[in-house]
Amino acid sequence: MALTGWSDTNFLSRAAVVGTEPFFVAGWCNLASSAVYKTLYAQGAVDTGANYRHAQITDSSNIAVVESYDGTADGIASSNIGHPASSWFVFGAAFTSGSSRSIWLHTDTRVDDTTAVTITGGTATRIGKAMNDGAPFAATGGIAEVSVWNTTGMTLANLDSLVVKIRAGENPININAESSQPWTGKLFRYWPLTNSTTLTDASGNDATPLTMNGTLTNFASHPTIDAAGGGVTIPLAVAGVVESLRTGTTDPMTWSHDQGTTAPKGVLVGFIHGTSATDHVSSVTYGGFALTRYQRNVDTATEPGACEWWFRGENIPTGTQTVSADLASGTTDDILGISITLNGPRDLEIIDTDGISDTNAANPTVTLQYGGREAMAFAAHYSGLTAHTSLAAGANCEKISTAEITGNFTGASFRQTTAGTVVFAIAVTSGADDLAYSAVAISPKPARVPQVNIQAVQHAAYM
Repeated sequence: MALTGWSDTNFLSRAAVVGTEPFFVAGWCNLASSAVYKTLYAQGAVDTGANYRHAQITDSSNIAVVESYDGTADGIASSNIGHPASSWFVFGAAFTSGSSRSIWLHTDTRVDDTTAVTITGGTATRIGKAMNDGAPFAATGGIAEVSVWNTTGMTLANLDSLVVKIRAGENPININAESSQPWTGKLFRYWPLTNSTTLTDASGNDATPLTMNGTLTNFASHPTIDAAGGGVTIPLAVAGVVESLRTGTTDPMTWSHDQGTTAPKGVLVGFIHGTSATDHVSSVTYGGFALTRYQRNVDTATEPGACEWWFRGENIPTGTQTVSADLASGTTDDILGISITLNGPRDLEIIDTDGISDTNAANPTVTLQYGGREAMAFAAHYSGLTAHTSLAAGANCEKISTAEITGNFTGASFRQTTAGTVVFAIAVTSGADDLAYSAVAISPKPARVPQVNIQAVQHAAYM
């Protein structure tokens, strides 16, 4: 879980300024929209209107700011990249000096500001509320995994790399323990905020827990984060499968995906059709987020048809979502769609693709390369056979289709039964006939560690 219920009276605080320049703070946020200022992290003087530092999402355009204000000079690093609605994303803020502050919103892209600001005094830190008495985080939004880092000796490029690791779901404790990295030993505070009763600093640097002002409650979900010590919380696996058969001329083709929607890390959408080899699908979205097509194969002779895969591996919205495929025309070709959500330890990506086109053969199979990474293979099979019951899963594979395309042809989708780390032949057992066959391999994104080798700077507790 995370924490929700934020308001002017419901927020977290610490009666001390947590972090002195240079420092960096990151947190995971989940909110539907931002009609007014929504504060993730604030520190400085209480309710004086000056001498504070804020990290806020500001308005309905999803602009966010990292701000230092001394009562006269106002230094603002502003990002208009935006964030996904009702899905977990990372907000990062660096306060490097009085004339250097930076923001990362939802992506690895950094925006800097160099306005000279002199902050003096300060007595408190807040999560979920500004220092100038207002701008609470969204009442129904979630905040989790807030970490503060001493960035002495670190460059902005180092912070870019740290953001990549945090966005990948790496646990701050594990990042802090890495050998000879710019961030080694630099974790200053870490509040996972997994529930409303656990407000202690998981880094072990502060014996005093955060104070809950008012009442905060448990949010519906929590971002998927590696377990401390290197284990992962969720393995790579299929979360849910939904099929939809279009037999009319509707455009776009849509259906509701309501299986495996608690905390998916990726969504794979496939299409199979006969009658023609025409490229019908122009674009695909899941919950409004665009997918990318990775593989398409066709059969153009005798019994034409096609199959293809579209995928997205980051910022997948939770809960029931609409799959929408914009078609090139209101074709009368029947189209079988399938949506597959996947769980995993962090964001996912396609690491290999392969396929077969314009072939009349039995038992189609392709071998996908994993390169030692954990991955799972999927295949979509168009066949000139007349019933999908004629298509059976090959060794260590599982059939995930039950719907039938009507006509003198058929199709079905298959997956690797259990994720593995070696090359995998995803195969179908079938009689010889016209076919198209598309396969992809999906893997958790690796942690990207900069290739540096510097002397680790020993952490020194500071306030």
